[in-house]
Amino acid sequence: WGERLIRGDVMSLEGGIDGEVSLSPLTLALLEDSGWYTANYSTTNPLPFGRGGGCPFITSPCPLPQHTVNNTLALPSHAAHGSFCTSHHSLGCDISHRFIAGCDAPVDDDPHDSRHDGSVGTSHTCPMYSQHLWDCTLPHVPSFALPQESFGINSRCVDTMGRRSVCVRAQCVKEEGVLTLFVADDHRALVCEYDGQELAFGMEYIVCPPFAVMCPSMVCPKDCSARGWCDYDRKPPACVCFDRTDESPSCEYSFFEPTKSPTLKPLMITSNNVNRLGPIVEPQSAPEDADASSTSHA
Repeated sequence: WGERLIRGDVMSLEGGIDGEVSLSPLTLALLEDSGWYTANYSTTNPLPFGRGGGCPFITSPCPLPQHTVNNTLALPSHAAHGSFCTSHHSLGCDISHRFIAGCDAPVDDDPHDSRHDGSVGTSHTCPMYSQHLWDCTLPHVPSFALPQESFGINSRCVDTMGRRSVCVRAQCVKEEGVLTLFVADDHRALVCEYDGQELAFGMEYIVCPPFAVMCPSMVCPKDCSARGWCDYDRKPPACVCFDRTDESPSCEYSFFEPTKSPTLKPLMITSNNVNRLGPIVEPQSAPEDADASSTSHA
């Protein structure tokens, strides 16, 4: 997978948080669509990068540097907010919402820099909040902390309408479909009912983070196991299974009908081609009914 679109997957060029990778539903769906495999989606983890961003996240170019407004850095567009940034001066949340991070944009904010390329189909990526400055899950309180902030294992980074993001204790309330953020200085609980909701936080406002990232098990678990689609109009978003009799949250009980014939024919590995450069499969039609012996070479 190209790093502009996918990060943190076992088949992506870029790792996730601290270089970690996981098996995503997308990769299993690709293998399953080849016709050679039936996937077990219970072993997968949805990727936080771009999750819930919709088609604009895929089709839009990188946001270009923006000027400041009243000495405050303007936020990127809605599609990019939470994933990409525009100025090396800005502080925000990394893609996991675990770290307060700096933007890795070019120092001079040159829109022609390769890190502003990000065209679909290239290996370039957009500037991101990747320069980790503080881990919200650590119990140590930094010197720059605000009275409203809290740090520890249950704390996460959330964006604000002010100068920087903050660390607050967060709790996913699955029964009510909400995300609760706790303000440390007056013990208030702020209830996020949808992504991007603005809630008073001291003298400024916080921006409710994406539920799909903060509470992945609450939003279309396992990305609907490639057996349905995620309805983001629901609160919280939920799977609509292709098999309407399947009422499981992740469409895990839906029947999978494999492709009639595999899309690629395996190439038998012999002494003549074992050292040959190139792919180990050739793009030609497979037999109408692939037998078990052919499958074993996939």
